[in-house]
Amino acid sequence: MFNHPMKAIRICLLILLCTTAVVASAANSPEADSTTKGIALPPLDTLYAWADQYNPTIQFHNAVIKRSEEDAKRVSKQWLDAIKFSGNLRVGSYGNTTINQVETGYTYGPSVSFSLYEILSHPNQLKVFKEEHRAAEFKREEAKLDLHKYVRQIYNNIILQQTLLRIKSEALNTSYMHLKMAEKEFNEGAITLSELSRVNEIYTKSEIEFEMNISELRNDVMELEQVVGVPIL
Repeated sequence: MFNHPMKAIRICLLILLCTTAVVASAANSPEADSTTKGIALPPLDTLYAWADQYNPTIQFHNAVIKRSEEDAKRVSKQWLDAIKFSGNLRVGSYGNTTINQVETGYTYGPSVSFSLYEILSHPNQLKVFKEEHRAAEFKREEAKLDLHKYVRQIYNNIILQQTLLRIKSEALNTSYMHLKMAEKEFNEGAITLSELSRVNEIYTKSEIEFEMNISELRNDVMELEQVVGVPIL
């Protein structure tokens, strides 16, 4: 559905955005907060509209509704099939030989026949197809409600992940600065190796949580794009 090289570029920019926040904060840059503002998501109504237009599930229901419309049109004209027109041509000798009335020539005459059952049952058949059409529309609306709920869940999760990313970015920056201070104090003999290891372990844990947060955010963004059928980065 999407261009894979461009998708990779967008995801790399997202990661660069997040990791830049760490470097900037570690350097005590006043712009650190602005770099962690994250992804500018479209409004929910826009995402709903995209999903209604491009999501395969909704497109499937649209196709079912279109088919039911064509079936109703076909059935509405089907009553004509109950009426049949025909003609009769007879050539040769015919008559009543008992009373010696025999004539030679041909006869021709049109005839019309119809099925009373088919004509009377046609309104019921048409009603059935119209009800099937209505049922298909209700199923589509139900699918839209479920789809909008899922879009909303992903949308809110992305916002949550961005908030957590800012928090974890600050925690990572703090633990990084503590690590640098611990390394300096260790080189000066102010702290032991075990204390340095403890600080380093805290920093490593913060770094792992930060990277996991980036991965979850990336997955949520890709999932939202697949659901609505439109790139959002």
